[in-house]
Amino acid sequence: MTTITLSSRGQIVIPADIRKRLGLNVGDQLTVEVNEENSEITLQRAESIEEMAARFTSWIQPDTPPLMDTGELYSTRDFRA
Repeated sequence: MTTITLSSRGQIVIPADIRKRLGLNVGDQLTVEVNEENSEITLQRAESIEEMAARFTSWIQPDTPPLMDTGELYSTRDFRA
């Protein structure tokens, strides 16, 4: 187990070896989950929009028709102000 210290500004540093093992890079975003019952926090690397889109796309079966034909929608509406 690794111990880290909370700074006076409320910041923590994730040690380099842990960042490397988790594939964390500068600019990556993390989500924080708090379990107040046992004062535990969990950090997870947040999904990028590309990763999220790939996950959702993987759920769609081949030849599944779209829920809405957006081409038809836009051709029937006047979007001028």
